Formats: sequence, structure tokens, C-alpha cells
Amino acid sequence: MSERTASPELTAFSRPSDLENQVSRLFHVPPERLFHFWTDPSTFALTYTTDPTRATVETYEFRQGGKYSIVTRGGDGGVYRFQGEYLEIVPPRRIVNTWEVSMWPGVRAVETDEFERVGESTRLTIRWKYPSREDRDRMKGVGGKGGISEQWDFIADLLART
Repeated sequence: MSERTASPELTAFSRPSDLENQVSRLFHVPPERLFHFWTDPSTFALTYTTDPTRATVETYEFRQGGKYSIVTRGGDGGVYRFQGEYLEIVPPRRIVNTWEVSMWPGVRAVETDEFERVGESTRLTIRWKYPSREDRDRMKGVGGKGGISEQWDFIADLLART
């Protein structure tokens, strides 16, 4: 385990309302840097997988009204497509987009990513709002809490090294 993953920074999961799931973590970089990492075409795939060889970015139009689509291949051999449309972009503070994943056809969430300055660091909070509680329960997050925590540990390590 690296120093970064051994840090006291934990990925926090919550349910702000009956229709929402939320995840939050402090990253030790300024908001501009984290926002750039999250949105740069060269690192976009790394927000979905720790292994860029397991991801194919099909579409990436980072602008209001633009679309995105990324296919990831899991270690279990499963193939998952994430896709949506950007609804609002306020650099380096906020991104709002639709979010769909092939594992749950017909279910669409609205995802809001907030990049909040905390001193020289950034608290990233991602909230998914679903049309129903049933959809919220089906889409707890691909890979669940463990997958998101592992992904965000990887991103924190990568940002610390570069």
C-alpha cells in the first residue's frame, strides 16, 4: 500500500435524499488541477478505470450539449458502457451531466460533480439523482463502494506522483 492510499483521506458515501447517492473525498491538489484531470481527453478514461488499456473512449465532446461514451472491460471479462450528455460546465467548480451505464438499460441519472476548494486541496463530491428509488437502488455505483474507493485512491496516487 502506498503512502497516499494509507492516508487518512477516506471516500465518504451518503444518501442525501430518497432519490440520490453521493460520494465525496478530499484530494490534495487545487480545484483547477483536479478539474483538468477529470476533463482532459488524455486522462478522462482514468476517471473510469485504473487501467487505460481496459478503456475505449468512443465519444468525448466536453462542452454543454456534448456527449460522452466510454467502454470499460472489467477483470471479470464484463464490458460496460458509460454514456451521457453534458448539461452544465462551470470550470473549475461544477459539471452536470446525464449518466447511464449498460448494466441497467433505460435508467438515467443526473450526475453533479462539485469541485470545492478546501485550502490548497479540493473536496470532490459527486451526486447522482435518479428518477425513482428503485433506480437508485439498482445503480449504487458500478463496482460499489469498494470500486469507487479503489478508483479514487488510484487517482490520488497518480496526482501525488505527477
